Amino acid sequence: MRIGAVRPLLHALWLSQVIGCASLRPPADLRGAGIRLPQRSAVIFFVDGVNHEVLDDLLARGELPSVHKWFVQRGVVVDQAVSSLPPITYAISTTMLTGMFPGHHGILGNRWFDRGTGALHDYGSARTYRAVNDDFTAPTIYEVLADQLSVNVQNHTRRGADVTMDHVVSSGIKWLTHRFSAVDHNVGRCMGDLRRAARRAGRWPTVVMTYFPGVDEVGHRDGPRSERYREAVRVADRAIGDVIEAYVAAGLADSTYFVLLSDHGMVENTALRSMNLVDWLRRHEGWRVLDTRRKPDRRRSPHPGMDRYDAVVINSAWRRAAIHLPGPCGWSCRPEPDELRRVASASLDGPDAGAGGLIGLDAVGLVCFPLREGVVRVLTKTGGATVERRRSPAGTQYRLLVDAEATRTAIDARTEPFGYLADPNLAAFIEAGWHGSREWLEATAATRYPDFVPQVVEMFDSPRAGDLVVFAAEGWSLAEGGRGGHGSCLDEDMIVPMYFTGPDLPRGGRVATARLADVMPTIIELLGFGDRLSSLPHLDGESIAAQLRSAVAPPDNMILSEVRGQAPHLFGCPTFSEVEGTNSVLIRHFRG
Repeated sequence: MRIGAVRPLLHALWLSQVIGCASLRPPADLRGAGIRLPQRSAVIFFVDGVNHEVLDDLLARGELPSVHKWFVQRGVVVDQAVSSLPPITYAISTTMLTGMFPGHHGILGNRWFDRGTGALHDYGSARTYRAVNDDFTAPTIYEVLADQLSVNVQNHTRRGADVTMDHVVSSGIKWLTHRFSAVDHNVGRCMGDLRRAARRAGRWPTVVMTYFPGVDEVGHRDGPRSERYREAVRVADRAIGDVIEAYVAAGLADSTYFVLLSDHGMVENTALRSMNLVDWLRRHEGWRVLDTRRKPDRRRSPHPGMDRYDAVVINSAWRRAAIHLPGPCGWSCRPEPDELRRVASASLDGPDAGAGGLIGLDAVGLVCFPLREGVVRVLTKTGGATVERRRSPAGTQYRLLVDAEATRTAIDARTEPFGYLADPNLAAFIEAGWHGSREWLEATAATRYPDFVPQVVEMFDSPRAGDLVVFAAEGWSLAEGGRGGHGSCLDEDMIVPMYFTGPDLPRGGRVATARLADVMPTIIELLGFGDRLSSLPHLDGESIAAQLRSAVAPPDNMILSEVRGQAPHLFGCPTFSEVEGTNSVLIRHFRG
């Protein structure tokens, strides 16, 4: 290749170093530097697509020193932190920033279909990845704290942030050359840019959101069992450590809360356990299907000729598919429940007695569809159930009605649709009928279908959710391609890491359950602005600040038994002398 042709690329590579990572050194001590410091601040580490079992294993092997040092030893871990339905990045990123479920803020995934306008929304390009900020109206944490300085580092969902650091040149080149972990590495190396932003504003940011996309991308390409994926998690760990050490050097660690979390799990896919759902619908139903994975409309304008299609299928994470169907009057109305039941189960004899249809496919674990507002029908291979919601002055409640046939199966074989009835305590809980949302979370967080009952109803509050939602069976994907996926309602997709550490939080503490929807209100209260929450529209999340502050540390070297029936967590809690001996200066930062 001629030198002249290479020169632009060399220039871009040089710019990536000059512009993207100009500040390699952490900021010097900022106390007395003329920058106004907030009483409390928060840094959120949002690492996309973390498989919690891989994280636990790397921690147990001592391969994540930053997470272990700053969060396991000196912070509070949420034992069962649950994502939202559907567990797909853009939906969950918006949930974390707004405190609302996807069915309420309206972002139902990385792609979604608006049956009212016929528009396909796709955030999967460099030109459209930030368009999400125009597609929801719920207030973000940045907007609630509009009088405080806020900084977004690389996250696509950022509406209301005062300063955004995208590292377009550096991260763009690294992404295009498949150096995905290097993009995550940028976050740790470039935190010196915060000092310049603070000097321009005359104050230090109260909220900093950092986003690590590389782990997820490596997981999709190589799978969570690969060494490359494990190394991507290690890289994120090092970058997180760089940021926290920069805060220590700046004299800010003793007034800062650090939050580490992910949006969803990452599940291994294999070629032998993948199916093409769109092809099946075309063959089995004879439908003309608009496959949005192959024909994205990134203009987000009405798709031409919608009357030519019998269905629109949205599948952006391999393990959840949203199927939109026209109703009796076309795309302007929704289909009748009997049509949805027919497609789901291939039978109208009895409630859903057929063994065919979508639920008969090996790749399909659950099929869900709304019967009416607040009532959702759920089919599995071992039976069906109905989830109902009711609103009253006492609050919103939910109940699960398991079909009689499925109940008899459960008594004999412990294989009722969700496996809930196999647990006598949970069976009694379900038999009691109506319970609040938080009660369902606590009762089911450690099961194969965590928090499913309230969340499936809330998901269908938005017509963007689809008319039929298909969740993949264990180990399966609903589209071909990719070694890793997510999006199902199983615990491997829904359970995520969540840690908090900060000035008034106990070391080695534990909280039993929480939701990602809790992150926004929790941070606002930790920062001392809890009074602002009462003026917001209804939030699905709740602040867990009080639980974090009162979290109890388990006995020294306690091994938490794994409640999901897999390998144990090894969050060994050190004695005080062991922690103190590690770094007595840093420990004092967290005594407040």
